[in-house]
Amino acid sequence: MDRRAILVLLVAICACGRVDEPKQQASPQASAAPATKVTRVGWLAAGNAPTQAENAASDFQLALKDLGHTLGPSFVIEYRYAGGDVGRLPQLAGELVTAKVDVIVAAGESAAQAAKRATTTIPIVAIELRMDPVKAGIVKSLARPEANVTGLDTRNEELWQKRLSVFKQIVPRLARAVVLSNPAAPNSAECVQEITAAGPPLGVQVQPQEVGDAAAIERALSMLGKDRPDALLICWDGTTLDQASAIAEVARKQGLPTLAAIREYAEGGSLMTYGISLPAHRRRAAFYVDRLLKGTKPGELPVERAAQFDLVFNLGTAKADGIAIPPGILALADELIR
Repeated sequence: MDRRAILVLLVAICACGRVDEPKQQASPQASAAPATKVTRVGWLAAGNAPTQAENAASDFQLALKDLGHTLGPSFVIEYRYAGGDVGRLPQLAGELVTAKVDVIVAAGESAAQAAKRATTTIPIVAIELRMDPVKAGIVKSLARPEANVTGLDTRNEELWQKRLSVFKQIVPRLARAVVLSNPAAPNSAECVQEITAAGPPLGVQVQPQEVGDAAAIERALSMLGKDRPDALLICWDGTTLDQASAIAEVARKQGLPTLAAIREYAEGGSLMTYGISLPAHRRRAAFYVDRLLKGTKPGELPVERAAQFDLVFNLGTAKADGIAIPPGILALADELIR
């Protein structure tokens, strides 16, 4: 066999050997899919926890969904509620930090302060603020919050003069009103002060009544029959809101029309409310969360004042109280609860 034939034979043998060689297996580490990042949003509040279904139907969750954040394996909301015990808020805020949430939504001044003490790096959206957030030490400035906190301001105590003015047209006999307020609430003093100032020009004598918890509210309501006023005015805070239905029921039995700040009280049975829209407020909170998750710094998002105010009447309560709301006033309503 000549030299050329030998070379051809050797090349063929090598080729066959390569074909028969076992293929190298890819390492499990190399073939594993990259881990999916889980986005976590913390929610911190002093009140009682709603049901899972109520959370799922909340304006906050629905607005997040509209912004592209649907709950699932890669997007989680960590809810923490103190059940009315604000002393638990620091512990709950610490749990959210340990859970490595990407953003904390803190509802109310106490929750915002607890969250701010718990972290200087995780962005915080403080919502449902009923007192000046600068004076409360939550932000340094409304226009330039700085640090890791921004938020939404719901102060609307200055609306009490307008509330009473409309209410007086519905209840012309109104001469004396009892004001229910929780002294522990951050907006309590301002609320009582605004109502006390708004009453006399309209011929309304105001009698403040402090109610710090459900038992105090029950005691205050039991005393109404002995020294019966013409109406009940309710300062907004978590305690009176939790008891909104109970307050309205007692007031209806005694024929006392009730006036409060936000729609949720009318939903509970109060005759009239005029104030910020909490659903709109929480949808706006979702917008802030979306911006922060996309990289905007808290200091770049000014603290917003509420811009939407709703006038709401409960027509069922009006009928039970024997009150005919003038058509001209009804025409101004943003919502009628039947």
